[in-house]
Amino acid sequence: ATMRLNLLVLVATMLASARAFAPSASLAALSRRGALRAAAHHSPFSSKIPIHTRHRTMLTPPSMIATASKPSTITGPEWVNTAEYASLDDAALTADLEAVDRLTDEMALLAAKVDLDNLAAIDVDVLVQVTRKSVEAVVLLMNVATFASCESSVDGSNTAARAVSAQIRAKGSKMTQATQPISLALKLIPEEKVAVYLEACPEERFNIEHQRKLRDYTLSLPEENLLTALNVDGHGAWSQMYTTIASTLQADVGGEKMGVAKAASLLASPDGSARLAAWNGVQQAWRTHEEAASAVLNSICGWRIENNNRRAARAGKPLHFLDTALHQNRMSKKSLDAMMQAVTEAAPLARRALKLQARVLGKETLHPSDLMAPPPPREA
Repeated sequence: ATMRLNLLVLVATMLASARAFAPSASLAALSRRGALRAAAHHSPFSSKIPIHTRHRTMLTPPSMIATASKPSTITGPEWVNTAEYASLDDAALTADLEAVDRLTDEMALLAAKVDLDNLAAIDVDVLVQVTRKSVEAVVLLMNVATFASCESSVDGSNTAARAVSAQIRAKGSKMTQATQPISLALKLIPEEKVAVYLEACPEERFNIEHQRKLRDYTLSLPEENLLTALNVDGHGAWSQMYTTIASTLQADVGGEKMGVAKAASLLASPDGSARLAAWNGVQQAWRTHEEAASAVLNSICGWRIENNNRRAARAGKPLHFLDTALHQNRMSKKSLDAMMQAVTEAAPLARRALKLQARVLGKETLHPSDLMAPPPPREA
């Protein structure tokens, strides 16, 4: 019976959270060579450099799990990354960023040899050379991004970490612009040239074939570069502002000021009053920034709509609002519809689970703060 209850509660919690699902970043402890192998599975020629994907970090997981048996001290994350960089001003970190700049310049020189007006004459060897340099540069850039992100997760007000993250965004944009001719070429060249390229870079097969699915919506090189350049202080800046607000936001929980992450962890407390105080504290903290959060969402949606309109006009056919997001997540509309249908069909089970959870907790109905509550302890 206990296993059945836990299963039902788990299903209910998953369904209640379905609207906010997102893939979590993997934090792999890899050597420098291992990072290069891992990065080979990411296309260096996607629409933007995935600088938040994390690689090659030596991490000590944070201890943040509360138990129902006894109160726990709730702490934030602690990362042990000194095997990577000693600090944000480590000479090795600076050297890696300088290496990214050097590789970007080398790729720009190679990319200048690509004539997108004469696809049949493009030298596949140039595409291969840029691919290999891009993989190396992306790994270095993501390593620094990971380190800075870990530093920010410990202290959201860390100005040095923010400065490094700003450098990463700028360098990522510059790298994307430098490799844009290669990206467009790989989308547009004839199939026979793609076959020659994949013989030299077989690990890129999935990425290239996937990117070519939207080849009809490709803009001109100047337009693609303009979008990339504007993203740093436009679309990307909104996302960064949201991250900054979320990482520095303070919630008042029963008269104690704490970060929203710590407050959110109290939602798993066995004490109902503590859960309710944490819930109210988080809600009130975000109300102060609700206009900013709304502006972020509106701006991101507006960017996507205008971007799609430009690409649809170029292709002469419509581009649905979700098409880009589905493509970026390697997902089809059919799969999304199947997932949402499964959620709808499971709704009665979720409601049943929540009713059962309320009964076990001795309540007529559940408050949102009760969704993550642990089962009550067994009576002796």
